[in-house]
Amino acid sequence: MEHNLILQRIYDNGDTTVGSLVLSTPGKIKLIAWTLEDEHRIAKVAKETRIPAGRYKLGIMDTITPLTDKYRNDKRLQPWFDKHIEIKNVPNYKGVYIHLGNNDDHTEGCLLLGDTIANPDAIKDNPLTLSVQAYKRFYVQWYPIIKKGDTVWLTILDEHKILT
Repeated sequence: MEHNLILQRIYDNGDTTVGSLVLSTPGKIKLIAWTLEDEHRIAKVAKETRIPAGRYKLGIMDTITPLTDKYRNDKRLQPWFDKHIEIKNVPNYKGVYIHLGNNDDHTEGCLLLGDTIANPDAIKDNPLTLSVQAYKRFYVQWYPIIKKGDTVWLTILDEHKILT
């Protein structure tokens, strides 16, 4: 079975990008979570640049990274967390995950999820909040689907290509 998630980027203030992650099914779009990423850059700067817009397959990260170990030992994430969900085959990037966090210092090029988002121009420290609950909801739903072999696509649309 094939599933289609869409990340619609909404706003980039030059330091942080916010967006919405939705599930797209015929005739219906359902909000999954708000997102936060690093900013757009023409030339990639390691751990400081959002991934390019495009269509990417989600998979389970086989490598156990320091972040994976940290999550496995975090009591808020036990017993449901196993391995990270990875955004696969991003050109010129390695190890791009979907994970917890509240601001662009937590991303390092990855995609953060939360249930509330504030204008990052107004709230610099933590514009994305309720990240654990949003991440858990996403992970508990999508990890088993990916693990059993269903294809899950993530289409990322930049701000100038507003979803209609």
